[in-house]
Amino acid sequence: MSLPPLAPIPNLRRLLTPEETLLYTVRFHPLRGWPFLFGALGCLALSYYVSLAILPCAVLFVLWYIPLMSNEVAVTNDRLLVRIGRFRLMMEAFDDASLLRWRVEQNALDVFLHTGRVVLRIREATMVREIVLNWVWHPMTLLEALQAMQEEQFRNRGTAPQEQPPASPSVQLPKAS
Repeated sequence: MSLPPLAPIPNLRRLLTPEETLLYTVRFHPLRGWPFLFGALGCLALSYYVSLAILPCAVLFVLWYIPLMSNEVAVTNDRLLVRIGRFRLMMEAFDDASLLRWRVEQNALDVFLHTGRVVLRIREATMVREIVLNWVWHPMTLLEALQAMQEEQFRNRGTAPQEQPPASPSVQLPKAS
């Protein structure tokens, strides 16, 4: 399986341990937040006639741009790191044991745009919750990376040698003569 090149994740990179390696970083589709983008483009066209329309254009453009640059999702060989949100960012890490299920939801437009909605079911203590990642670019690649993470963890658990107590050294006492 060949995964695409890694996207920059400056905030999540600080959370990586020395043993962890990045398998995949999620890219979100540029049309994520399309109402803000199209509103900004409409205000930009209107600013040709009314110069004050450039102010809402700038605000709408920033509202479209913030999630594209601040949201980060990465899959490592040990866990899934998520940092999502527009104004209130949520940063969490999930290991493979807490990741119960995942699914991709796509409609005809999503298939055409190579995007989708990924729903992750996470177990936390006694409850199960869902994390929804909208407008994930190439969502099947994310699922391949999650599968690779779980296979790596399974291999590590299956091939790890069982802990045995160290053998006590035999001490030979000198013979009395």
